[in-house]
Amino acid sequence: TFTITITGKGGHGSQPQFAVDPVLTASHVVVALQSIVSRNVASSEQAVVSVTMIHGGEVFNVIPDVVTLKGTIRDLNPTVCELVYERMKAIVAGVCATYGASGHVEFDSMYAEVDNHAEQAEVVRSLGVKLLGANNVTAGGLPIMGGEDFSYFLHKVPGAFYFFGGKEEGLVGWSRLGAAGSRSNCMCHNTAFDFNDNVSPIAATFFVRLVEGRLGVALYDEAELPMPLLAEDEDTAGATKRADEASGPGAGPISLQPPSKKARK
Repeated sequence: TFTITITGKGGHGSQPQFAVDPVLTASHVVVALQSIVSRNVASSEQAVVSVTMIHGGEVFNVIPDVVTLKGTIRDLNPTVCELVYERMKAIVAGVCATYGASGHVEFDSMYAEVDNHAEQAEVVRSLGVKLLGANNVTAGGLPIMGGEDFSYFLHKVPGAFYFFGGKEEGLVGWSRLGAAGSRSNCMCHNTAFDFNDNVSPIAATFFVRLVEGRLGVALYDEAELPMPLLAEDEDTAGATKRADEASGPGAGPISLQPPSKKARK
């Protein structure tokens, strides 16, 4: 994350010639920061500089003394990170000098990159293909720039971080919540986000099978904990109705509490 503090000289909005306007200065800083990725970062690398907060002023007719900008930097290479830092400091200093203001930049490095280990990632991929089918497992769209606490674990011990898709059309009928098209499939950092509960049984079953495979144990058989998928060409409503008829009222395709348990060893 970054915080940019731009200090000018306050004054009345009707007499800007007697002030040093930090709002105007901050506006030009925001625009100039967009040149870093497009003009300084090599096209073979990836980086994002996003200003997400602007705070300044209290009333409509007074030019404030200070404006604060905050935002986030994302990259996949420490060298790129340092380049972005240096360019941001230079841009803030230069733009502020142009308009007679002063600027200060602070950085807070919060997360390392999420670097999956090949062996562990292959375990997840193979299980996904087995349980969900090859067409439902993909590395498409990766890498992405999301920050993640799990990166700290991966820089200490081997592991893999992965996602379960929440697209409604493929999940209706799993936990009997919602209807097709009733949820938005947007990213979680979005004002329209609605968590898709239908993915929970898939994730729970997948985790159980992953643990079984890694520890070499068998906790549930297929009858106790199935992992079915609705056929792509099958009508969702019809499939749901047939599942209800086969399993009884209120029963779903996955039972998280098996009706009977075998002796565990």
